[in-house]
Amino acid sequence: MARCNCCAATCSLFVAMAQPEVELIAQARPRNVEQMFRAAAAQEMAGRRELLLARLHEQGALDL
Repeated sequence: MARCNCCAATCSLFVAMAQPEVELIAQARPRNVEQMFRAAAAQEMAGRRELLLARLHEQGALDL
């Protein structure tokens, strides 16, 4: 956290790296049981990431 120079408020900056390989696995149509489990895990990871970013935005954090 740092003091904002323009308004003296405390600001947070959150850097989130894109994970294109997780998105590809999450969106792929599974052809066997192993791929089904991988897709389910990737979908859960992507969902949790989106939830985390949404909560951080609600608290006023900026993300890049």
